[in-house]
Formats: sequence, structure tokens, C-alpha cells
Amino acid sequence: SCVKLEAEYGWRTFSEIDSRLSKIAQILKSEERLPPELSSILGMTSKGLVPNEWISLWPSGPENLARWFDDIIRRTDAMLNLSQRKIPLGAPLSLSAFFNPSAFLNALRQQTAHETKCAIDNLRLVCLWDCEHVSPSSLSATLDDILIQGSHFDGHVLAEVDSNAKDLVAMPPLTLVYVNEEDTAAYSRPHSVLLPLYFDTSRERILTELRLPCASATDARKWIVAGTALFVRK
Repeated sequence: SCVKLEAEYGWRTFSEIDSRLSKIAQILKSEERLPPELSSILGMTSKGLVPNEWISLWPSGPENLARWFDDIIRRTDAMLNLSQRKIPLGAPLSLSAFFNPSAFLNALRQQTAHETKCAIDNLRLVCLWDCEHVSPSSLSATLDDILIQGSHFDGHVLAEVDSNAKDLVAMPPLTLVYVNEEDTAAYSRPHSVLLPLYFDTSRERILTELRLPCASATDARKWIVAGTALFVRK
């Protein structure tokens, strides 16, 4: 499964780092000269930076070494707990716990296609806040770590934010489900707007797009012009 692969990825990364650090400690103890690649790792880590070799293991990770280690540990632990079902089935998930959130969404889509016998190209991603519209037999994922910028969402429609509100506002938990494009009418709203969901606030990488309800067609254009967007909380 995707979760198992994510957990294995974390362990492989840990093993690679441990191997390199152990080798550096061994050579330093013997007072031998470090080879260039290990010398580079030692130089970067001593400055609190992630070595280039480690960046290749997780290209989307943070540049700060302490945060990089913390994030590796947090994600690996979360994936292990999820793969071992230490997290209750149906409990909200955090996309930020995945090394590769895109792989998780793709796995959800592929599994839905397999179980519904629907062509994968005919599946459309729908987000819901009223879970009674989700069939008990449907594969779904409830997320609790999505932030919104440029608007506020109360679970019904997008609305203006207060002047003293934070720049990023937490979204209420939302449920993602892939449905046959022929059935999307059952999930439609009178007015809605398609917003990008970014990996982070740099807006450099987009994960997917989610359709949120709004009060009117005029409002929909307003949120687009305002650059309203969603982000995975780090």
C-alpha cells in the first residue's frame, strides 16, 4: 500500500543517514582522512544545513538540518502507526505526514478505480464537509491539516476574513472522495470555485485543485482575483 511504501521510504532514509554518520565517526576516531563525499556531509551538517546527498533522498524536505531531521522522524512515525493500524480507521489524516502526498491521492484514485470498476480517467476528486453524502462503501480520506489564505470557510461557503484575522486560517476537516464523473452532479453546489491546493505557502508546487462552495458567481470571480488558495499545513 501507499502508506507501507511511505514507511519503508522513511526507514531507508534513516538507514542511509545512519550509515554515513557512522562511517564519518569511525574515520574521525581512527584519525584517517575523510573522503570528499563524507567531508562535504560533515561540513554541511556542522553549519546546520542539509547535505546535498541527503537532499537527493528527500528533495522536498526543508533546508534547515534540525527541521529536516524532525520532519523525517515525524513522517516515518506517522506512517508506521498508520500502516500498523495504530490510528483508528476513518480517523482524520494529515497530508503533511506523507513524504509524497501526491502518491497518496493517486493511490486513493487507483484503489477507487479498482473497487468500482470505473476507468481511472473518469474519476473526479470531490471534497465534502457533510459526510452523510459519502457512501459507507466509498473509499475516502478525511484531512485535518488544510489551511486557506485570502478567505474563510465555515463548512458552508467562502466568506470574507476579519481585518485582524491571521493570514492563514485552518479549514474544517474535509473529506476527499473520487467519484465517477457521471455522478458528480449529486455533489454539485449552486455556486462554487476551483481553488489550488499547494504543498506550501511558496506556491511553487500544486498538489491538486479542490472545488469549494461560495455564495454567488460574483463571489467565485472575487476569490480567484484575490488569489485565494489552500495549503498543506507544515
